[in-house]
Amino acid sequence: MVKKKIKLSNRQKKYRKYLNSKEWEEIRVELHIVRGSKCERCSSKKNLQVHHLTYDNIFNEELEDLELLCAGCHKSEHRPIKKKKRQISFQKKCKMLESKEGRKRLKKLKYKF
Repeated sequence: MVKKKIKLSNRQKKYRKYLNSKEWEEIRVELHIVRGSKCERCSSKKNLQVHHLTYDNIFNEELEDLELLCAGCHKSEHRPIKKKKRQISFQKKCKMLESKEGRKRLKKLKYKF
């Protein structure tokens, strides 16, 4: 079986390069420190990945734009099934309410406040 090469767009190339950058590594490490190195949904400590809650600030993310998930939760987040309302911790919601962007994001996710 021969694997077909997928041609990436310039945007996809730029994004992949960014994910391999020192800058992204620093963001990932900081996220692990701040969020306690466990999945924010199921508390697993294995196979952790960073999930973008929004791509609005891509290449300039705030920690509030990101979520630390295990591979299973991350995969289920991207499944093309009907999405459930994202579970956001109380502390995270409080932090998001402090900024206009955070309030917009919560409203978009249909959280009431």
